[in-house]
Amino acid sequence: MRKLSFNTEKTKALLIGVSEYDYLPQIGPVKNNLVDFANILADSEIIGLPVSNIISLIDFRHDEIINAIDDFLYDENNVDIETLILYYAGHGYRDPKDKMFYLTGTNSKKESIRVSAFLYKEIKDRIESSQIQNRIIFLDACYSGLATMSEEIGILQKEELDIKGTYTIASSSGDEKSYFNPVEKHTFFTSTLINTLNEGFVLSQQNFVTLDELYGELKKKLYNLSMPEPKRMSNLNITNYYFFKNKKNFNLIQNSGVKINSTFSDVQEFNLEAKQKFLTSDEWFSEVIKKLERATNAHIYLRAFQHPNEAKKERQEEIVNMMKSFARIIYEHPAQIKIVAYSTKSVQRESAKSWLFKEISNKYGIKITQAKNQVNSAVTLINQPCFDDMFSIYIINERYIYYAQKAVEKYVFAYYEFDNRTIPNLIKKGFDLTILN
Repeated sequence: MRKLSFNTEKTKALLIGVSEYDYLPQIGPVKNNLVDFANILADSEIIGLPVSNIISLIDFRHDEIINAIDDFLYDENNVDIETLILYYAGHGYRDPKDKMFYLTGTNSKKESIRVSAFLYKEIKDRIESSQIQNRIIFLDACYSGLATMSEEIGILQKEELDIKGTYTIASSSGDEKSYFNPVEKHTFFTSTLINTLNEGFVLSQQNFVTLDELYGELKKKLYNLSMPEPKRMSNLNITNYYFFKNKKNFNLIQNSGVKINSTFSDVQEFNLEAKQKFLTSDEWFSEVIKKLERATNAHIYLRAFQHPNEAKKERQEEIVNMMKSFARIIYEHPAQIKIVAYSTKSVQRESAKSWLFKEISNKYGIKITQAKNQVNSAVTLINQPCFDDMFSIYIINERYIYYAQKAVEKYVFAYYEFDNRTIPNLIKKGFDLTILN
């Protein structure tokens, strides 16, 4: 039976993040990076490290970071540790004089980088000389905070990433815009990493995902978001290193009790707290629009996806408001929205996507090509409907489910409000499998 390639009891994680600097630009989202990545590592449905095996260091000086790494690697209590997971988020810099690559602490200063930061090579040497057999490194560094236009931005080279017995995945963020948005919860690379580990992805129905497959998914998702391509170097002795449990596995959904091809009435079979309410069509549109205007997470299936001008005249204003909300979530929360769209004519679907391209480009002042990439990443067009009787489904903020369902003589407009995310998330997974299969 396939399982993780490492013993979680004999694995420790050291998470290092620098958010608040004395002399360099601040990186607010780094604190959330550490908290949420630690939660992912501890989640038994994903990896399942004991909480006591996860050490987080936030906002330490450069010398304190080095000392903490030494204490970690050479601690007598770690003699039985077989696997190390090391994560770093903060500013990185290549000194134009000595060409060496440095990582930073809270006290790091550009003018004195060689004495106020630490060499990445120091970390590399320490790891290679440690007795821990397998090491996995995630490096999420912003390289622009120190560099001027005339200097190298200092992205790590292959030979620097090459560490014996180590698998390294590093972000390649050459400018701050591609590294983080101050209003977002995480830096872009770590957000993509966390979401991929948390959500999983369909891979020939596998229960576990290798590091190579994880890297491929990160590369694809970051490309779709017009983000820099991450770097990778594998020097592990194991070819297929299974790193995490795949939550989007087909068997997991099958065993969950969700009937993928069923209607929403099936959620009543679950003994979970949920409020159900039937609405008029006008009430339904009004409530969906209000929820979308404030949403940070949405999973949507549309039986009719068309340009607002092609909608029924009495609904055009409502469709415009919905589409504006789609555009906002796609731009502000690109990893938190999925729209699966069908219409009887492919021209209608492409016309609707074009509307979203222009709305995002005009409202947020970005290039149309970038807007297209964001929309293409969020919107999946399908050639046949997934459900015979379902007109549209909105799962909003993983708690509210609105649906329009075709009954014998009319459409039924209704919603469920759940006290937790269990059923909404199971239904989301069921949709993904229905669409992808």
